Amino acid sequence: MATTYRAEAVREGRYWVVTADPDGLHLAGQVRRLDDAVPVMQSIVAAALDVAEESVSIDLDVQLPTDAAEPSRQPRLQEKRHSS
Repeated sequence: MATTYRAEAVREGRYWVVTADPDGLHLAGQVRRLDDAVPVMQSIVAAALDVAEESVSIDLDVQLPTDAAEPSRQPRLQEKRHSS
């Protein structure tokens, strides 16, 4: 049975920084795509604890950027119609 560790993903620029604190260790990784966060952190935690990756499960808490929940502030482009 796998042990579950909590991790957090925070967007920083073009990357996601993923952190976890298993057994008092502060571990971090960086991924470009959010769907890579769990397998990367699973590998990092397993290596740090010297256990098999299959014995590590990651519960990922994603912190969305504050502007991700806001509607776009960019003005809508309107198509100009040309008369022939």
